[in-house]
Formats: sequence, structure tokens, C-alpha cells
Amino acid sequence: MPQEGENLTTLRMPWHQWGGKGLTQAVALSKLMKGKVCFLGQVGYDLPDPSDLLSSSSSSSLHWQCGSHPQLPCGRGYITLCESTGQVSAIVSGGSNEYGWDEWKTIGKQFQQQPTMIWPYLHQLIQSQNIQCLLLQCEIPDFVNQFLCRYVKTHFPHIITVQDVGGADRPMHHLACVDYLMPNETELQRLVQKLKSEIYDTHGTNNPLSTTVMEQVQFLQQHCHANHVIVTQGRQGATWFPPRCADTSTTTNRPLHLPAVPVTTVVDETGAGDCFRAAFVAALLQRQEPPLAWATAAGACAVQTMGAVAAAPTWEQVQEQYDQALSLWQSVEERGENDPQSMSVHVVDEESDVRKTDRDSIQRPALADPAKKTEFPFLIGSRLNSMKDRWDLWSTDETNNKGSVMEWLKRQATIPGLTCIDFNYPQHFHSHSLSELKDALAAYRLKAGAVCLRYPAERFALGSFLHPDAQRREEAIQMTLEAAEAALFLGCREVVVWSAFDGYDYPFQIDYGEKWQQIVQAFQRCCDAYPQIKFSLEFKPTDENTRFFLVPSTGTALLLCQDVQRDNFGLTMDVGHMLMAGENPAQSIALVAQHDKLFGIQLNDGYTRLAAEDGLLFGSVHPSMALEVMYQLRQANYRGHFYFDTFPQRSDPVKEAIYNIQQVKALWKAACSLDTTKLKQITDQHDGIAACEVVRDALKQL
Repeated sequence: MPQEGENLTTLRMPWHQWGGKGLTQAVALSKLMKGKVCFLGQVGYDLPDPSDLLSSSSSSSLHWQCGSHPQLPCGRGYITLCESTGQVSAIVSGGSNEYGWDEWKTIGKQFQQQPTMIWPYLHQLIQSQNIQCLLLQCEIPDFVNQFLCRYVKTHFPHIITVQDVGGADRPMHHLACVDYLMPNETELQRLVQKLKSEIYDTHGTNNPLSTTVMEQVQFLQQHCHANHVIVTQGRQGATWFPPRCADTSTTTNRPLHLPAVPVTTVVDETGAGDCFRAAFVAALLQRQEPPLAWATAAGACAVQTMGAVAAAPTWEQVQEQYDQALSLWQSVEERGENDPQSMSVHVVDEESDVRKTDRDSIQRPALADPAKKTEFPFLIGSRLNSMKDRWDLWSTDETNNKGSVMEWLKRQATIPGLTCIDFNYPQHFHSHSLSELKDALAAYRLKAGAVCLRYPAERFALGSFLHPDAQRREEAIQMTLEAAEAALFLGCREVVVWSAFDGYDYPFQIDYGEKWQQIVQAFQRCCDAYPQIKFSLEFKPTDENTRFFLVPSTGTALLLCQDVQRDNFGLTMDVGHMLMAGENPAQSIALVAQHDKLFGIQLNDGYTRLAAEDGLLFGSVHPSMALEVMYQLRQANYRGHFYFDTFPQRSDPVKEAIYNIQQVKALWKAACSLDTTKLKQITDQHDGIAACEVVRDALKQL
């Protein structure tokens, strides 16, 4: 920077390019997403025809929705590039970006006074463009970000909100309304300092210093109710801190750190963070797992090209870097380095501004504890309706011999190791509001795992998606969309569809081809309406309500996935249903996982008699099959939650759930202990005796 009274002259020709954080993220998203991206902002009188800008960015799917200020110019960003390293520093001078939002300020004040107010312009824009995610950054005024966050959480709670912290130093008072906060290390530090100054100065107490990234994030989550926090760390990678559990000092999941993808030559780091954030959102909406790996791959692509908007990669370019990012992810997972006690985090010294490593990371042993490989990382849920069985063991109230949904929830909360709840829609929502159920989950320190469809028999006995009446089919689709909305409100992103009635009883009863097209189109509509929701079909071969289901087997279910052609459509595999279909559950799981369609698993057991769904304790009848189910889930890198679809009836449902939890954890540990080298030798030789010996030895651990 020039000293006072000094003039400096650049020795190189400046390079002019349209950009800015908002535009760069919008262009990057438009290249990465299959659907349209809406760019909302304020431009000045000096911007030429927007179509020229969009054509130059190769973003035909970018929908331009910007106000143009007749008296203000566009803002300017002055970027200094170090050509030897590709590192950049920038000064941003606000223009219409910062000062052209007068109407929004007025509307925002009205919304504060009347929180349910509807602004027709914004409402119509969100609905017409089917907005699923909102990306915000700090080169626009804070009152705009606050207003938008609170507005969508009030009127469109399914919309994911993402806040980039770069741009201006602000305290930010809307963090509770933000789903994903994405600062870099220095931005995180300055944000925490701002908020701490407000909090501690107000109360007249000392302002304790937060020295590590983890401490800074914990402050935001504990005192400012921040949710997911993803800290980008430049060439060190990025760390994802999930939300905290209600009323506890621990997070729901451990922090996840992913190193940066090595790049031979860094040309220009401008916009790399914007491409990272855009790719993370694109992966989140399109169910590309893990999203942090896709984001890291996009950042690696961006630094290899000059400019910001010009460097935004295509999906194909990101895929070229993704394999390396995924390999890094799997390597870190295997070594257990994502443990918060051993994870290396970086800080910035306030005085010297030099990065240094937390002392704990220096003392980290070179090899991770082998026991971490057997760690059980899954949420566990059990059938909520089973809690009404043997009600005499729970309540002495003879006038209410089955209890209510809230009482079943309370009963499940007493089960050690049970961590999530799968709700049936609309069955569990008749007597309680979404807010009441969400508050109950928080009070019992439980999470929502999924919302499962249970179409009422009085309306859908002839079918839900396959009903002969088109109006009834439409009602079933709308009910499924309502379940998706409920899932988002409760904090989960999975909807499981099982209909007791989508099938037939007799030959010639239905037109098979016509009904197939109806179920394909129904799932396509649901997936398109909520791309951030994973819709999964729970197939079943037969039932007393429907002797033949339209989708009776794993193979048919995979054919349905192929015809639906949506990334957010997959399968929930029920062990009992697979046994009823005459399948080996482990083989079916492996096949579905190969096609990346394994969304959920429901565990139980049975005797596999014709049309029987026993719903017995997991591994009680087929322990060797249960062991192989766990092994195949581990091989598939399964990331969902476990759900016990069992029917205790004459047993204590609490004790049954406890047994199931202990059993699945023991089987998981046994599966993790199997010698993969020896198994490879066995499978190469098809050696059945050796396979049985391996199973016998593994089950001895139970």
C-alpha cells in the first residue's frame, strides 16, 4: 500500500473482468447444477447489457434477476496477484452492491414489525424459480442477508441457507437462521472477535481469547446458535463442524477435516473459495457424496485458471479432480484423523499473522488407534409404533392402553443408544404440530432420521401412486411432498415411501406397463420438487393388503431407479422384505450399493415363510446373514442411519430395542474385524468351508 503522500504505479497492464463473490458463485453453480440458477443482486449504470456478461461466462442456465441503479456504478475489486505462488489479496470498493438496496431496507423493516408479512416480488420469484438453496455473502448489506434468511425460514423452511463470511467484517446476528456458515480462517477469527466484543462488552466481563479454529467454532455454536460451520483453510484443506446437540457441550457428529487436493501449479487463487462453496451446494442438492470432497475438487480446479468467473469449473472438470479428493477423504477416515481430539487445526496469531499448528496436533501419534476402525458412527432408530406394545409395562393408566405419539417418543427416549426417530406421515402428525415434535426431539436429545409415508387405507386402499383415480394419485403425490416439507422442518433430508396398497391381487387386474409409468412419473415429480431430499422406495414382495407389489424385488427396484433417472431417488432395503423375496440380503445390498442407490437400511429377521413378515430381533434367526449384511454395509461405505423395523408384540419393546442396538453394534465390530485378505482368498476360490469357519470365528465375539 502507498505511504501517506506517495503515488505508486503498477508495472503491469491491469486485467479487467466482471466478477464479485455473488456472480462468481452464481456462475459456478450454473455450470455445476443441472437446473437453473437465479442470480439476485444490484448492478450500476456502468454495466453493459447483462446478456454479454452471461454469454462470456458460458452460463446459459443463469437466470439474471438484478436491479439496476441509475445513479450508482457497480462496485470494484482491486486484486493483487503474486505470480510465483498464485496467492492474492484484494480491496473491495462497494458501489450498487452496497448502496443500491433502499427498497429492501424498507421491506426488511416492515418484516421485522410483521414477521408473517409476504413480499409479493420475493415470494413469486422463489416459487417461480423453484428456489432450493440461498447463497449469501458480505459484499451486500447485512440487513439484506438478515431479511432474506428470516424470510425464507418463515415462508420457505425447506430452503437451505448458506452464508459466505468474506467481504466485510460484521458481527452477524442471523447465524441461527443460517444452515451452513462458510468462513475462511481469518474471517472466522474476525467474526468471533466482533461477536465477543458485543457480548462481553455488554455484560462488562472479560473477553476470553479463542486461539484455535475449534474454540472459535464452538463459541459460534454455543453462544450464537450457529449450525453447520465449514472453515476453508487454503492449502491446508477445509474442516466441517456439524451442529451441536441441544443442551450438551458436544457436537452431534465429529468434525471432518479434508486436506486440499495437491495442485502442481497454482496460477490464481481468485474465486477459489467461491467455487468451493458453489460445488459444496451443488453436491448437497444433487446428493453427490461426500460434498466436502466435491467442494475441495472444485477449489483445486479454480486455482489452475486465471480469473474468478473465468475459472469456475464445469462438472466434468470437477470430476477429474474428485477421485483424488475422495482418496484423501477415505485415507483420513481410515486413519481416524477426523477425531476432534487428534485433528490438526490451524490458527492465526493476532500479532504476527503467521499460521501455526495447535499444540495437540504436534503431539498426535503417527499411527491412529486401530480400535477407531471398529467405531460405530451411525444414528440408530427403532419403530416408534412398537412402543405401544406391552403398554402395561410402561403405564398403569387403564383408560389409555396404547398411549400417544408423544408418549411413545418419551418411552423411546429411555432406550440407551437410541439416537434418532423415524416418523410416519401423516400417522404421527395428526395430534401434534411440527413445532411440538421438533421441540420434543430437542428435549430428549434425539434427531429425526427420516419421515416415512403411510398412506391412509380409507383413501388409498386401491393404491397411492397407482390408484385408478387420477385425483387420488395426485393426493398421494401431494401427501408425499408434505412429508418432505415435514422432514426439512424436523431437520432430516430423507423420505421413505412404502405403500401397503401399490400392487394387485389377481391376474389381469391392472395394466402393468401403465402402472409402471405412473409410479415413475410420481417419483420424478417428488424428486424434482425437493432436490435436497433423498426419496427412497422401500419395496416389499407381498403383503396381506397387496398380494403382489408392483416393485417386488431388488432387481425390479433398481430398474425403477434407472427409469426415474434422479440422483435423489434410491432405495431403503428392509432385511425382512428381502428374505420374503427369496433374496440374500447381503447380495442385494452389495448390488444396490454398486449403483449408488443405497439410501437406507431397515434391520430385522424372520423365518421367511410365505408372505410372512415376522419382524424379529436382528440376527436372531439368520446370524451369519446378519454378519454379512454388516460387512457389506461397511464395504459400501454406508452413510445412512440404522432403523429396526421389528414387531415385539408380546415382548417388552424397550428391552427389544436395547437388544437390537447391542446386537448391531456387536455385529458391526465383528464385521470390522474380518481379515479382508483372507476373505479375498476365500472368494477367489469359492471356498464354502473356509467361509463358514470365518463366520464361526467372528460370531464367537458376540
